[in-house]
Amino acid sequence: PDMTSTMESLLPRLFLEHLREEIDVAGVSHAGSLLQDAEVHAGLDHMLPWAEFSGVLQRSGIGGARLLEECNSASLPEWTLSIGELRALLCTDLQVPQTACTSLVRTLTRIRLVAAHHHPPLHALFFDLDVEGRGLLQRSEFMGALCRVNCAISTEERARLATFFAPAGDPRWVCYPLLLQCVVPSCSEVARDADDGRVHRTVWADVAEGGLSRSLQAPSASAAFAPRAAEQRLEVLARAAELEAENAELRQQLRMLEARCAEAAEVAARSPVQAVQRLQGEVAALERRVLEQETAAATAARKAEITLRSELEISQHEAAMLRRSLDAKDREVARYKRELGEIIAELTALQDANHAGR
Repeated sequence: PDMTSTMESLLPRLFLEHLREEIDVAGVSHAGSLLQDAEVHAGLDHMLPWAEFSGVLQRSGIGGARLLEECNSASLPEWTLSIGELRALLCTDLQVPQTACTSLVRTLTRIRLVAAHHHPPLHALFFDLDVEGRGLLQRSEFMGALCRVNCAISTEERARLATFFAPAGDPRWVCYPLLLQCVVPSCSEVARDADDGRVHRTVWADVAEGGLSRSLQAPSASAAFAPRAAEQRLEVLARAAELEAENAELRQQLRMLEARCAEAAEVAARSPVQAVQRLQGEVAALERRVLEQETAAATAARKAEITLRSELEISQHEAAMLRRSLDAKDREVARYKRELGEIIAELTALQDANHAGR
């Protein structure tokens, strides 16, 4: 990927984030109609040309002429937008307390506060890794350079920055000059030797005004800001990020209150007869549920009773059979005893007769 394609893909992303903020202000109901209109005018490959997207935006009426002008200047008419990306942007989860743009502003603001007196300079962290001077670093190298910034940046924030400044077609690369443009507070030129030549790089400072703004513009004649003015603008930027986060939270609370009000209005709009009928239906459904549970419990108890009775009868029958067998054995033992007594008596008589004969 080259620098031109990276810049051309980044500006539409910034505009789409601005569009999402305008939709939050105008109402989330506009997002559905805008998405439907975009899907109708998309091609068979589900890609929407930027010129068609400008027409969709104009028909929606969101933001007025100012937003339409920003849309026309954000990209070339033949640049295409994926319907899937547009749907993911417009149908974001309402439970998220702050937008990704707000998080980016806060992260960039923290980096910007340490950029003026950072040692080594921020641009040196990235230039040392970009040997060929293409303005692009691999994602792992970019996140590794962010780890060396003297600022508390979480792994999630580093990944978000890498994703945001990556070209649209290849997320494995990151355009680090765009990051430097957002965080370096003054215009500077850095030159170094490479392949027996001089490579000149110019980094422009761009303080966001009214949110996150990265319009790629050339450096002005006044190359340095006054320290006091820069400090005031940084304070304004930080305050704007905080207010934007509070605004997002208030919009979420407003949506929840609107949903509760709609539910309460629906209940209030019902007549007493309808309310009584609804309650009667709920009571009848509850009675049926209780009756079904009682029937199931009674059936289960009846089956258990029948099973236990059957087992008891079988056990009683087996006990009777064993008792009869035991009686028969007792009778046999008694008979054997009588026979044995008779045999002993005969033997005794024979012995007596033998003794008498002698």
